[in-house]
Amino acid sequence: MHAYDRYLTALAGRGRVQFAVKARPEPQLLEALVRRGAGLDVASTNEIRAALAAECPPELLSHSNVFRHEREIAESFDLGVRVFCADSAAELTRLRRAAPGASVMLRLTCAPAGSELPRFGCHATEAVALAQLADEIGLHVAGLTWHVGTQQTDPAQWRTAIEQAAAVWSAIRRAGIDGLRVLNVGGGVPARYRRDVPTVETCTATILAAVDDHFGPAEVDVVVEPGRSLVAEAGITVARVKSVLERGGGVAVVLDAGIWNAGLVECLLSGVEYPVHALDHPANAPDRPVRLCGPTCDPLDELRVATPYRLPVALAPGDRVLIGSTGAYCASTTATDFCGYPPLPNHVLPARAMEVSR
Repeated sequence: MHAYDRYLTALAGRGRVQFAVKARPEPQLLEALVRRGAGLDVASTNEIRAALAAECPPELLSHSNVFRHEREIAESFDLGVRVFCADSAAELTRLRRAAPGASVMLRLTCAPAGSELPRFGCHATEAVALAQLADEIGLHVAGLTWHVGTQQTDPAQWRTAIEQAAAVWSAIRRAGIDGLRVLNVGGGVPARYRRDVPTVETCTATILAAVDDHFGPAEVDVVVEPGRSLVAEAGITVARVKSVLERGGGVAVVLDAGIWNAGLVECLLSGVEYPVHALDHPANAPDRPVRLCGPTCDPLDELRVATPYRLPVALAPGDRVLIGSTGAYCASTTATDFCGYPPLPNHVLPARAMEVSR
């Protein structure tokens, strides 16, 4: 809960935390966050059920996945969800039929620099028309939301997005639609992998200052929606070396944990570089550049990095390699029995401080 406490301290009572369940749908984690008062961002009916099993009050749930079938909306509504994101007229129409009277968070698009992956949303020029449509068909326009992109390393992107949101907010109110209150600034706060990144405190300070500058004394309910920045650094994966292959002047270290069976897919999709450390060798042992490969002999089963990993020259089969910052997404993105290698088991350990060499 250390990362959650950092958010609360940084927000200083001016906002609340809504954890993105998809980042780590671990029951014990959800229960702990709910006990501390966190809301939960859900993307499917299965995640809603997990949230309710963790005793999250339905009023603290928000459904942010705008790629929904009408049946999914109806199931979510029946389970108690009353807040849904939307970014199109088609989605608003589905909500009118399947979730009458629900609250809507209009999702704006961003074109952020400094992010590993962009996200979806409507253009600012469309937002007022969508707000008017929502109001006409009996939905409550509760506020605005967006996502500045995964692993956002430029805090100024939140300032740009908040400035845009303030203009949209004012235009919606000028159109005669009252009741906007929630400003959900989304996720994107980066976790620390191999490189230093802006801290939770830096990103949050930028967000709050931008809210002050562009919303002034207006009463705004600020919501932050972290995923990886809450859980990534709390997870580690311990692998064993299967073989060390020296070919053509290069060295490949084959581990029993890789892209598919350990869910390390983000190093393929978003440029995440997990920190690694050889547990059975001293930190100052002579080392050399290596390629780290998983067990499947698949060409994609490799931890891709811009700067090669360095591991001890004496590394041998059976040695342990710690892969750090694997607490986000890895447990839920493992492939099932690809090449006959089953997903690695997951264990939840008591909280304790652990310094991972980077």
